[in-house]
Amino acid sequence: MAKIADFGLSKLRDANQQGSTVVTDHVAGTSLYLDPEYNKTGKLKKASDIYSFGVVLFELLCGRLAYDSIYYANNRTGLPSVIVGQSFDMERLKKMVDPKIMEADANILKITGGVNQDSLETFITIAYKCLAETQAQRPLMEFVIKELEKSLEYQKSSKDNFQMSFNEIISATKNFSEYNCLGSGRCWKLYEGKAFGDDGCSTILVKRWNNKYDPKHHNEFLTELEVFFKYKQESIIGLGGYCNEMDEKIIVYEHGYNRRLNKHLDDVNLTWTKRLKIGIDVAKGLDSLHTGCAKKNHVMIHRDIKSASILLNSDFRAKIANLELCIKFWEYEKVESYKGDHAYSSVGYNDPQINGYLDKDSDIYSLGVVLIEMMCGRLAFAKRHKQSLGPLSKLHYVEKGNLDAMIFEGIKEQIMSESLITFQAIALQCLNSDGKTRPSANEVVVQLNKALEFQEDIEIWGLKLPKDYKEIIKMSTTPDIYSTKTRKELYQIFHKGILLQQGKLWFFLSDNEERNEIVSARMFSYKNHKLHKWRSVHKSRFQRVVKMFDVSHLNIQIKIKPQFLSQNVIYGASLVFKYYDPRIISFQPMYVNLKYKMGGKTLNAYFATWRKDEWMMIELSRFLYDDKYTDFEVQLDSFSRCYCLSGAIIIEGIEFRAINDVSFKLFAQSEAKLKKSHTLPAKKVLLDSADVKCFTWKSLSESRFTEVAELLSNQVFRIKCKFENQALSPNTTYTCYLIFTLAEKCQGLQCPVRIRDVLLVKNKETKFVYFRTPTSVNLHDITKIPQQRDDGLSEVIVWEFNSNKVKGDHIPMHLKLISYEGNMRGLNVYGIEFRPV
Repeated sequence: MAKIADFGLSKLRDANQQGSTVVTDHVAGTSLYLDPEYNKTGKLKKASDIYSFGVVLFELLCGRLAYDSIYYANNRTGLPSVIVGQSFDMERLKKMVDPKIMEADANILKITGGVNQDSLETFITIAYKCLAETQAQRPLMEFVIKELEKSLEYQKSSKDNFQMSFNEIISATKNFSEYNCLGSGRCWKLYEGKAFGDDGCSTILVKRWNNKYDPKHHNEFLTELEVFFKYKQESIIGLGGYCNEMDEKIIVYEHGYNRRLNKHLDDVNLTWTKRLKIGIDVAKGLDSLHTGCAKKNHVMIHRDIKSASILLNSDFRAKIANLELCIKFWEYEKVESYKGDHAYSSVGYNDPQINGYLDKDSDIYSLGVVLIEMMCGRLAFAKRHKQSLGPLSKLHYVEKGNLDAMIFEGIKEQIMSESLITFQAIALQCLNSDGKTRPSANEVVVQLNKALEFQEDIEIWGLKLPKDYKEIIKMSTTPDIYSTKTRKELYQIFHKGILLQQGKLWFFLSDNEERNEIVSARMFSYKNHKLHKWRSVHKSRFQRVVKMFDVSHLNIQIKIKPQFLSQNVIYGASLVFKYYDPRIISFQPMYVNLKYKMGGKTLNAYFATWRKDEWMMIELSRFLYDDKYTDFEVQLDSFSRCYCLSGAIIIEGIEFRAINDVSFKLFAQSEAKLKKSHTLPAKKVLLDSADVKCFTWKSLSESRFTEVAELLSNQVFRIKCKFENQALSPNTTYTCYLIFTLAEKCQGLQCPVRIRDVLLVKNKETKFVYFRTPTSVNLHDITKIPQQRDDGLSEVIVWEFNSNKVKGDHIPMHLKLISYEGNMRGLNVYGIEFRPV
């Protein structure tokens, strides 16, 4: 890492001084690095340092000092004169690059791409600009830094950032300790190690070639590197680094947490589904090798596909390894195999029809053997078996028509028949004697995916379906169309919804697999037949919905027995409806004030929520569903006409939906200790209000204030005041409570009251408060519920703020409270209390 030194000639300037030029008769500096304009005029600027720095950049690039003798030939006077002696010529300047930069292994550079050209050209360009003749033409140091960082990023994103030192690898493997050795090939050993980097400690695999072997094995090292750089795919093991120094040939891999596949073949924990996914991964990796350079008609053959060449990560996803034997050739050529070379493939995996030549079909044969290994739960060849798995499976199929007798007992019960049939068919095709009739790696991927879909259709989707899904389908309006659907498709259909009972009931599953249903409005009773008609409406689940012409007199009797709900689950029963011609459409809860009777009580449901399909829902009740539950009964009386122009609504039905969270937020606040609370009397917060004539003032014995404001017959009142910021604690969130009681003769205020912050005109958030505690049904997070205080008064939250976000010495407050229906007569306002959260 570079450190600037030698400050003896430095000049100190005042950063606030207007001019940035020092004029001197004593020019100082080192020849060849000296700014020519400064040298001529004595004017020293920051741009003078930029020139010197440009010379250093070219020294780095050329690998020579500026005053090297090579730069004094042919009337030249040092490195700067060579660079700026002619007009800017990128190709000429590239020829000046230090050859030592290119002295690494030429074959590796050919594979990795060497010095990135974008990086090199960016570096040369900015270095050249630094050597501009005049100070005004040179770039600022900020721009120089930006361009050098860009050059560095180009090189970092280049092909070769994987070189590791031999000392790093010695440290990671504890000097290639035999304790860390995981296995070996004929010319290499594989070690496990611990590497330390920017992301902490990570486990790596290190393959070290034996340098005592024939030098031709160096080609295997290069071949494996080429595969890593040119055939990148998630199913091929990732490169961690390489070392090519001190006669060492080493490749570092990402770690396979679960080691090699051959160690898991007889493991019952390696389920059939996992084995299918491993087969898909290996086939994808092979497809990448076989087609990765299709534009150049190149084919890369692995030549050693076997279960020991497949590493498994922590999720048991497969990675193809042992790439040193790969060979590349033109797609339409045949490549002569190395006769007598035991490195080609392994016993039990090699293509018996190779006849001295090989192509990508040879890899497919080996893949077929690996698939059979996973089905049988054993290696392709073992001394106790007379025949390897490839020929043995073909013999079994000829004799019995299937391979069922060869299946590993530990997984036999897991396998679905369609999955097994599909798997066996593609595995046997891979083992065809004629290589031309074997499938491509991509075709293997397609068929194994089908086998996986068959398996998951029952193993995953079958378990997610309702146990009685077949009986439910029989009750649908069109049961025949579902007979050809897979379980996954049926699961998706059930989540979307399905019509049952001659189109009068809509059944669907929630995200957590609970059963829900919507009963059509056709199942309701209508006392006044002249006030409703049946209509077809866009986006309805049912063919017909009911249009009610008078929302003030609904007279609808509902008696329903839910049939398809989940046992011992809490359900919310909601009316699904929409206004025929609403004034507004908003996804904020809307005040509708539905009056209805249930269990002999008259109830109110104040707010309806919007859905994405523009229907609205309003919750009427909640209940625990079990075998003893009988009928859901309710009488709908009237809606508010607040947002209804014509007075008509459209009712789709009653929805029974499972409730996940049965707790209700009542917004209780706890007293914060050691922080300031502040209380303002009603006189302070109401006298500045425009609605002051709507109050009458009286004294009450229980009030700590001399007078209390009682509201008269008005629908709106304001809370308006200013109070000192210093009265509150800094960096504290405060909740503002309205302190009140209701007069004995007060008959209203059952409905919610809307709050609007007049000072936040752009804030469209709607909040509501209640002055009487409503039923727990139909509450929302935006509603505030009154709480009883220890002093016998009541309080409700009307405002919240943070003391640090308020500017100035005074905190303004201007709230407008609006009642939807009736007036707020009989509301006694005591004051406002600011309490820290």
